[in-house]
Amino acid sequence: MAELLKLENVSCRAGDRKILDGVSFTIREGEIFGLLGPNGAGKSTTMKIVAGLLEQSAGAIYMGEENLWLGSHVRRQIAMVPQEPAVLHDLTVRENLDYFASQIGAPEGKVAEAIMQLELDRYAERPAKFLSGGYRQLLNIAIGLLQSPRILFLDEPSVGLDPVTRSRLWDKVLEIRQKGTSICISTHYMEEAQALCDRVCLMNDGRVVALDTPENLIKAFAKAQLTIFTLKQEPETETIELLRKKIPDAEAGVSGTNVILRFSQKNPEAVEKARTIFLLADTEVLKIRNREADLEQVFINLTGKELKGN
Repeated sequence: MAELLKLENVSCRAGDRKILDGVSFTIREGEIFGLLGPNGAGKSTTMKIVAGLLEQSAGAIYMGEENLWLGSHVRRQIAMVPQEPAVLHDLTVRENLDYFASQIGAPEGKVAEAIMQLELDRYAERPAKFLSGGYRQLLNIAIGLLQSPRILFLDEPSVGLDPVTRSRLWDKVLEIRQKGTSICISTHYMEEAQALCDRVCLMNDGRVVALDTPENLIKAFAKAQLTIFTLKQEPETETIELLRKKIPDAEAGVSGTNVILRFSQKNPEAVEKARTIFLLADTEVLKIRNREADLEQVFINLTGKELKGN
């Protein structure tokens, strides 16, 4: 697939705080590209910079061969759908679309096309304030499609949606891609990234941690089993050293009150042995979680953090 959008060492500051630190990636024609990371990783900031809502402090962004900051006609090929639906709540679905279409000079027939594409025809005359969260988000996406963008940015589109509505939203995202629009979706839901994305960019603390297909990332960075022990207090150094001595086939890491054991093969006996070691060290275990090989485990292995901050 041909390269569509390119970020080169993009950074952003808020006073003395660096929000983005040298972010680089490309988005290709016809792909769904994912920005995956916890809240505060820099995903929304990256999207806002590309959409022209924030200014980077360093770096460059290109659409094809053109610098995004030098051509407003290039930026019109990009649409961003914010996390919070940017709709006019007292207007109906059709009135919302008519209004936003008039603001951007959308061609005649675009409103009807957006209503049919997002299956909003049943609710076309209903005020937006009476829509469910899922249909309000579909209206939000319909507004973004009015300008016929080459690339559509969706910022955390499924936050707060129930599983059934989320699945319906995913179907619509895949249909939009099938019609030729590239999509960049930010999320902290591992399942969403694995279900939708051709490639995933893992972000943490304003930086790119890894970038590849979900399958390649899991193959490269996940173990057969990862077990997280959440303790009542941070463990003593001697306890971790004992874990490493008594369970030599596990990699042991510490992140605050979390102790992370990584195994190349499933090893339930070792998990029980670790529990006993914590008990003998008078260290209370609040929770034990096992992660199979998935993007969540990849992120934990690379950063020591969990995507949802559990």
